[in-house]
Order: sequence, then C-alpha cells, then structure tokens
Amino acid sequence: GRMLPAFDASAADVFTRVGVKQTASPLPVWDLLLPFLLGLLLLDVAIRRIAWDWASMKRIATAGADYVRGFTVTTRKVENPGLFDQLKQTRDEMTQKTTEKAATPKPDPSRKFEAKPGAAVTEGDITQVMGGATDKPVPSAPKEVKPKGLQGDAGGGMGSLLEAKRRARERMEKKDEE
Repeated sequence: GRMLPAFDASAADVFTRVGVKQTASPLPVWDLLLPFLLGLLLLDVAIRRIAWDWASMKRIATAGADYVRGFTVTTRKVENPGLFDQLKQTRDEMTQKTTEKAATPKPDPSRKFEAKPGAAVTEGDITQVMGGATDKPVPSAPKEVKPKGLQGDAGGGMGSLLEAKRRARERMEKKDEE
C-alpha cells in the first residue's frame, strides 16, 4: 500500500500503480492436491478390484527395468585378462579329478565273495574260528519297561485304559504259567 493525502481526492490519484510493490500470490493447494488425490483413489480401487495377473506384471516390470538398465548400466572392462584363464584352468582340473574319481570301479553287489587263490585258510572248530561261538540258544531281548507317566495321553483316557488292559493280560499269563 501507500499513504494518501487526507481530504484531497484529486491529488490522491488512486488508480496509479507507481511505487506499488509486486506481491506473490501462491496458488491454492487444492488446485494441485485434488487431482492427485482423485488419481490415488482410482488407483486404490483398481488395485483392490481388478484381478491382476501378477506373473505378467512381473515380466512387464522386469522388461522395463532391463530397458532402463540398457541406458544406464555400463559394462566394466576386464582389469586382469589372465584371471579368467586361471579360473578356467582350475575348473578344468577339478572336472578332470571328479571324472577320474568316478571312473574307479565299484564292486558288483550281486557277485558272491570268493577268496583269492593262495589266501590263508583257517581250519578247525567253528567255535574257535568265530571267536568262541556256542550251541546255546540266543537269549531273548529284555522286556521294555516304560514309566507309567509317559504311556498314553497325559490326562488318563485311553492311555490309562490300555495300560490297565496290559497289566491284566500280564497277570493272566503269570497265572497260566503256575
């Protein structure tokens, strides 16, 4: 603004712009924000309602990324050309070692073992040759004893019924033996 002389309308020259500073008038935020929010709303509805084929979307995104990388990524020049020759030589040596290892013959499991001629033959009683084997019958394995709390389900039910049935069967077998 500017100062106007009091009680002198003709000298005031109200409509001149001399001496008036230009002020900045920013645009209202809603002029830019409203279309942006409307676009976000449509995008949200599209994402939630449209059945997207994610595999094709991934292919499109990958193709786009490759297209951009074609302009931005530069290939690095080889700093040590002999390095690749050394790596190739090492790989070839390891491949050769593994093929030699695989070429060693494995015994045929269907063939019967036959001792080579001239091998030492041990003669004598089989009990002495086999380390003291005898004709006595092999003892049966001991019965497995489980603690009572670990059998069946913890709260009783079928586990406790099965345990009671087992104990009754053992008592009946003992009576039959006597």
